[in-house]
Amino acid sequence: MRFHVIRLLLILSVLLFSRLSTAEHFVVGAQNIAYYPHYDFTSRIDKGLGWAILQAYAKASGHTFSYLAMPTMRLQRELLKGHVDFVYPDNPQWHMAVPAETHKFFSKPFVMTTGATFVTRKNASTSLNDINRVAYPLGFTPDIWSGLLKARQVSLTSVTELSTAFELLLMNRVDAVTLEYTVAQHLIHTSGRFKNIIVNPALPVDQVGFRLSSLNHPSVIDDLNTFIASHPDIIADLYERYNIATPPEIEALAGARFL
Repeated sequence: MRFHVIRLLLILSVLLFSRLSTAEHFVVGAQNIAYYPHYDFTSRIDKGLGWAILQAYAKASGHTFSYLAMPTMRLQRELLKGHVDFVYPDNPQWHMAVPAETHKFFSKPFVMTTGATFVTRKNASTSLNDINRVAYPLGFTPDIWSGLLKARQVSLTSVTELSTAFELLLMNRVDAVTLEYTVAQHLIHTSGRFKNIIVNPALPVDQVGFRLSSLNHPSVIDDLNTFIASHPDIIADLYERYNIATPPEIEALAGARFL
């Protein structure tokens, strides 16, 4: 019995040493936008769902991560320079400052996010033809309005603070706001000022996966993908913790774009 215990301890020690010997420290470049509950990398405490998934992976793999929050437009440049190892969030369909010939590696989506259009309650029946001015977060690309932009049917107003977009909506300075559904719901529920702002599922909507990207660490991306696929219970628990769910108003809609 004692021999078996010693043998087990030796095996565990070898496995632990093996993991520690291959563990590395990585720097993640992240948007400096408070996009909670998906992410807020400026926070010193809870940085949101994306951070929580990476921390769970770090615990399982032995790797460690630190986070540099910076303007969205800088992220890809810093990745190219090698100043950061990874970028979050990222997506292969986004407009990126990375040369086309550069091979970039992407993780599986940490989460599918829903970009939706918000209006005031009194304008709940607003149609697409009634929308002329739309507010959106600075640094984001409002692809769901690209068709109307090309036709010059709408004009865009970018904001650095998400609450500013809703303030502009309440002041009738814009007709609609395009924002991720869960982020908007968090903003509405934590502020008494925005209770009369609702999603209009008849207006443009799309769904985009938030992924981790890298130029030089495909093996870590592969390992992370394996972790996400093999631990659905952990991912589900984190979704519940951050109240991540498909919006009921939008779930049944056909034609949403998946990126």
